[in-house]
Amino acid sequence: NKSMSNVVYIALCSRLITLLLMITSNTLLPDHKATDALYFPGNIDNDSALGSFVKWDSAWFLKIAKTGYPTFRSDPTSEQTYAFFPLFPWLIKALSKSFEFLFPLRDSDALLVVSSVVISNLAFIGSAVVLRANCSRLRFSDDETFRTVLAFCFNPASVFFSSCYAESVFSLLSFAGLALLIAGRKFLGCLCLCLATFARSNGILNALMVFPIEFHQFHLSKAKHEHSPLRTAAKIALAVSEALFVALPYFCVQINAYYVFCSKTQERPNWCDYKVPSIYSYIQSEYWKV
Repeated sequence: NKSMSNVVYIALCSRLITLLLMITSNTLLPDHKATDALYFPGNIDNDSALGSFVKWDSAWFLKIAKTGYPTFRSDPTSEQTYAFFPLFPWLIKALSKSFEFLFPLRDSDALLVVSSVVISNLAFIGSAVVLRANCSRLRFSDDETFRTVLAFCFNPASVFFSSCYAESVFSLLSFAGLALLIAGRKFLGCLCLCLATFARSNGILNALMVFPIEFHQFHLSKAKHEHSPLRTAAKIALAVSEALFVALPYFCVQINAYYVFCSKTQERPNWCDYKVPSIYSYIQSEYWKV
């Protein structure tokens, strides 16, 4: 309908403006010379148009898409790779392979960058559409819906949604999961939220969304039908299991990292001996000082 097409138009315009600003500023302004920043180990000129999209965390996602996760502690950066979750690099890899089939003579590194930008920006437009649908389902007024979508499309962190970052994919899956849960389609909703956790580690917080939605729906059904304590306990158990399913990717990444770095007796990292050996917590403390 007209309002939905307006959302697509606003989101598309915001992405074109953001991309133009990124490329222009990368061409005209000098880079910040960070001593500890990772640069994408590919055939991309940092001062070119494509170089606008390979800075900071983008380099990590592109590196994973190109070479995968390390299977041993080869260098100091090998552990940090596991702070960046796998869904987005997998999508980049899959789309770049499709582009390589269509354009076999193109540079594979350039196709990785192009693929990441295409995925991020398409996912952002999809996020805006789903956000608008959620506003309507939650009975926002037309003015409130418009201002919500506008704030999302032109938010201060907008650059991350158009670069090689997982934010757009994460937003799309999180918004879609919320919409499906509200609509009562629990499995698909939890599946979207689970995939969101595969995109970003803080997707684990989406598990908390399951409880208020489940208990609200339980309260509505309880108003119509009397529930026994056993039925109430079953509902609580269902909500807990759904939340664990949403959080599952986070624990899978931790377990895989423990197997890679801690199963060997030689060069065993210190974090392997923590009471709760989480590589993500170690990376934040050791490398990012948070």
